[in-house]
Amino acid sequence: MYTKDFIAEMMMSNDRWLIRGMCAIALKQTADEMENLSTSHSNGVGFNKVDAPILTSFATQFKQDRYLTLRQLNVARHRMLKYASQLARIANAKA
Repeated sequence: MYTKDFIAEMMMSNDRWLIRGMCAIALKQTADEMENLSTSHSNGVGFNKVDAPILTSFATQFKQDRYLTLRQLNVARHRMLKYASQLARIANAKA
């Protein structure tokens, strides 16, 4: 069973965990949210309004086989910590 603290620790220390977590949350965005780089549905999953534009763009960039810069990784790492609980629920649902 994954915990919020374990996921947060892994994202802080491991780029692979960070990127996989960011992509997992991005997949929870609705199609129109992904397209508009926004949050328009209050459904309790996905990125919040502040993080949606930048984190969705980072996830999209990675999915297009374009690496993230060190600066982008640092921004993502800082912002993704608040999604550790959501990621723990996602991971535990798959297990």
